Amino acid sequence: APGVYKDRQVAVIIPALNEEASVGRVLADIPDYVDRVIVTDNGSTDRTPQLARQAGAEVVLEPERGYGAAGLTLALAVLIKFFALFLVPIAFLYFKGRERLVFVSVFLLTAAVLYLPFVPGAGWSVFGSLWAYLGRWEFNGSVYGVLKLLVGSGGARTVCMLLFTSATVFAVFYRRSATDVYFRALCIFGAYVLFTPTLFPWYLVWLLPLLMLYRRPSFLVLTGICLLSYHVLIAEYTLGMWLEHWYLRALEYLPFYAVLAYELWSHRGAPREVIA
Repeated sequence: APGVYKDRQVAVIIPALNEEASVGRVLADIPDYVDRVIVTDNGSTDRTPQLARQAGAEVVLEPERGYGAAGLTLALAVLIKFFALFLVPIAFLYFKGRERLVFVSVFLLTAAVLYLPFVPGAGWSVFGSLWAYLGRWEFNGSVYGVLKLLVGSGGARTVCMLLFTSATVFAVFYRRSATDVYFRALCIFGAYVLFTPTLFPWYLVWLLPLLMLYRRPSFLVLTGICLLSYHVLIAEYTLGMWLEHWYLRALEYLPFYAVLAYELWSHRGAPREVIA
């Protein structure tokens, strides 16, 4: 019944742009206790608004796209955590003409203005921790952990970097289409999860919004069992040592890769829209 969730009215607002392949599934999965569903369409060129209305949602049309705001918010995100850099090439290819110019200009200007206060004291050394992270950090990696046993840490890091770079280029440029920008982002973040030498559980938070659009049981499983990696905190607290146990890492990743293999096998030969 409406309004029965803790005596409150519940509304869900969903921004959408060219999401006809997924909007129906997303709306169908909304819990019954939600009283009102609003889809804000940002100028879709496909049937997103019509399908949303057919599914019972209210549709608000907002044809003016916020590409300047996109550049601003993405620059802020990059300055907070470099993970957001993965979205830059996708956004660059997504926008066209004047939209792209505004996006790039606002992104670079915002990043430059907010970095300038640190130039006199730190200069480029403000990025020093990034080089240390890329060159030395390792924790809870899956593919990296196996390769390290075979070719050592240096070789494993190089191979994983090449694999991730190749996956990113493929995700960005393969069959370019504005309708699957979120799917491409999911592929890039997913590739990072597979090939990174360092995977703290909170990294997977970046995947959660994308998994709402493209359900992937394998990565949903990993978002839960990855907490096993925090077992290192027990030894650190009691012994003052950072100890990783291979059997706990196996318990973390074997279910993930088993479900991932099943997904790939069951969807072999299917078009991307079906897999999504």
